[in-house]
Amino acid sequence: MITSIALENFRNFTTNSFDQLSPITIMTGPNGVGKTNILESIALAGGSDWRRYRRLGELVNWDESYAAVELSFNNRNFETIRYVVKGNKAQYLIDKQISRASDVQARVAVMAFSPEMVTLFSGEPELRRQFLNNLLTPIYPEYAEALSTYQKVLKRRNAALRQQQRSHLSIWEEQLAESAAILLLSRQWGLHVLSETIEMDAKAFYKPSPRKVEPLLVFENDLREMVQNNAGNVREFLREKWEGLREKELAVGFSLMGPQRDDWGLEGVFKAKSKKQKVKNNNEDMKLDKNSERDGTKRVSIEKIQNSKFKIQKYNNQQPTTDNRPIDIGIYGSRGQERVGVIQVQLAALTILEEILSFKPVWLLDDVFGELDTEHQAHVVEACQKYQSFITTTNRNYEGIRELIELPETKVISLGDR
Repeated sequence: MITSIALENFRNFTTNSFDQLSPITIMTGPNGVGKTNILESIALAGGSDWRRYRRLGELVNWDESYAAVELSFNNRNFETIRYVVKGNKAQYLIDKQISRASDVQARVAVMAFSPEMVTLFSGEPELRRQFLNNLLTPIYPEYAEALSTYQKVLKRRNAALRQQQRSHLSIWEEQLAESAAILLLSRQWGLHVLSETIEMDAKAFYKPSPRKVEPLLVFENDLREMVQNNAGNVREFLREKWEGLREKELAVGFSLMGPQRDDWGLEGVFKAKSKKQKVKNNNEDMKLDKNSERDGTKRVSIEKIQNSKFKIQKYNNQQPTTDNRPIDIGIYGSRGQERVGVIQVQLAALTILEEILSFKPVWLLDDVFGELDTEHQAHVVEACQKYQSFITTTNRNYEGIRELIELPETKVISLGDR
């Protein structure tokens, strides 16, 4: 658990520390006092892909040469993680030893729930890709390395396309295909496991780029084995596909396919309620046991075994009845249905991270209670008690915030008084 946060020249903070933190920490205060900045500092120091800056320099306070965040932990095999930004470079230190971002991500799993996340399925695809990145990087360090390599090589290849440097393209395509194969297979695995974990009648579906690669993304219970057994075929397919697209991409000046253009979504079943059910606040629909029988299909909970494999029953894609038809939540779901899907996907991701990593992840909630109705707030309040949660709000009168404040494990930090 994070026990303290020390900030140096980070955003609007100079030298500030927040000590004796609790399992639930609520930061209150008006807009502009730095509540979200604290969440961002935790995310960055924890290696998360959630960030709000365009350039690293934006993190450094005015007239200062560097910014730093230090997180202290208890009951872990390390004591501190320090994140330092100087110029256009960032560096991680675990117990004062220089470390890679992937080393940090494997030790601190961070999930962020921000206002824009409420429109996860109807919003821009980049938000959905970012969600998958945050799920997969702590689980599979090779994913983080492949993502970093892919982004760097993609930038170079796009520059070569714009400058009509034909002789360089085959070199970049080979490197792109190698990294892209890992990304595509990992995302397919992540969405499959997410479907089996989510506590609602729903299935996550993948739209890889290019779509014709999908038959080669053969699911296996063990992620590493899945990548090792299938990456060669995927890599060769992508290399040939990029070669075939070369003339079109030279004409437009950028890459027309690859993980930077893929997407995913959620199909869910929302049963019509009777008039009596609508009046009744039936929270049990959101608390179904993963091992319960439903529509003849047994939901099997994730079970971690010694080699980190999962025993998973594949999703039974039965033909829907007229009254029980799955819908693409991002396209056809109501605002309320999308919020249910977003909350359940967040909780499923937290469950997966805890099962694999054997420690509780950190959940960052940035002023989301104002976006949720009373029923949805109740689900979030319940989940906050399972993980270390950091919450920001401008209004202490939200019902969910009031409930959390009354809990003995909650600490409230009022930034307006600092």
